[in-house]
Amino acid sequence: MSDANIKLAFMTWVTPEWPVDEIIGAAHKYGYQGVEIRVESGQAHGIEKDTPEEALKAASLRFREAGIEICAVATSCSFAFKESSEREKQVADLLAYINMAHSIGCGRVRVFGGQIPDGVEPAGAVDWVADSLSDALEAAEEKRVHILLETHDSFSHTQYVREVMRQLYSDYAGVLWDFLHPLRHLEDVEESFDNIAPYVRHCHVHDMTYSDDRTEMVWAQPGTGVVPSADAVRLLARNGFNGYLSVEVIKGGDPDAILSSYANVFKGYIADAVAVKEDAGVDNAAPGDGA
Repeated sequence: MSDANIKLAFMTWVTPEWPVDEIIGAAHKYGYQGVEIRVESGQAHGIEKDTPEEALKAASLRFREAGIEICAVATSCSFAFKESSEREKQVADLLAYINMAHSIGCGRVRVFGGQIPDGVEPAGAVDWVADSLSDALEAAEEKRVHILLETHDSFSHTQYVREVMRQLYSDYAGVLWDFLHPLRHLEDVEESFDNIAPYVRHCHVHDMTYSDDRTEMVWAQPGTGVVPSADAVRLLARNGFNGYLSVEVIKGGDPDAILSSYANVFKGYIADAVAVKEDAGVDNAAPGDGA
């Protein structure tokens, strides 16, 4: 098992009104190595699939010169539609985002499976999603951009995500593990990870808690809610994860406060998880190994 290299990023949902230079400044200030660009949301960074190529290259250069990686492009592409014409439209959008990601030096594009329509069996929806992603994989491989299916909507059920991955025979198809959403569908963190561990390439992190009657979820400060993020990070470290934990807090308040608090908590989780893995390696060493 290779050593883990777990890095910290944030999605621009945290900073929707900030231009590129302000985003870069905050990444440096709070110790983030990457930024995930949320598209299709009218955000001030201005990085979209219809942005002129020259402007995309200029934005990419500013990140690169600052030493901050554009670690993912978060799209709204979704494929669990009955109408084949709608799935084809979503694939066309995905292809455009693969091209955009390549232009800005980004190697990951997030997609959704979507909400399975009433009356449709999960097996059929899994096929729709797998076929749609397969249609984009040749372009992804050519541009060296990974397509990552998020554990979200109906595909919060990680066994559905696993079944999609089993139909795709490419290293450029992977999973974005959002720690929260499978939990909301009553999966525990070990069950979720067991289902998707070979495919996880990127993660979304946030914390929430239940209302008193457990019928709603509300934002919580990191480490104070119900999401077992520390356990998830330990599982990732033990599995040699090489990628980003990306903070995703939508309309959550002051961006500086969010970035500061999540950086403090998750840097601790990462350090603790790596230390536990290293200790386990020492315990498992053969007699006479090392000193």
